[in-house]
Amino acid sequence: MEKAILTCALTGVLTNPKQHPVPVTPTQMAA
Repeated sequence: MEKAILTCALTGVLTNPKQHPVPVTPTQMAA
């Protein structure tokens, strides 16, 4: 079985930060 790397956008990076203020940087996530 081959190894695979799975990624997940926990912060919804695809959304517009100006419309949906979500933490993007590690500092913002820790706040």
